Amino acid sequence: MAWHSLKLPLHSSYMRRALLSFTLLATWLIAPSCNAPTLPLPPPTALVSELSVDGTVTVSGDVLENAYVSCLNARLDLGVITRANASGRYELTIQAAAGDTLSIWQHIGTDTGPIVSRVVSDRGATDE
Repeated sequence: MAWHSLKLPLHSSYMRRALLSFTLLATWLIAPSCNAPTLPLPPPTALVSELSVDGTVTVSGDVLENAYVSCLNARLDLGVITRANASGRYELTIQAAAGDTLSIWQHIGTDTGPIVSRVVSDRGATDE
């Protein structure tokens, strides 16, 4: 009897075990790809305007499209969150004084990018 003429009924325990083994193997091979690591978010670009008369600065720059951008002034215990547009451009206004350090970062879902720090001066901000 040739191997291709061997007929096994679908309800046989052999077929059930083979199908179960195949399903477990496929799940074992495919499941890790769902947990593949993602690339880290890049740091935002952050330009800070000159300090205005009303004690605020404007922070603007580029991030990934539609990302949230957070800016924290730790001295004032004050933060601002905004969302970038479809091109990745953002702009926000936050209270500050000369010498304050602003921490700016982007986040998408649960992924958070590195923090960029800028020190506010009367003539705009400088890198920390």
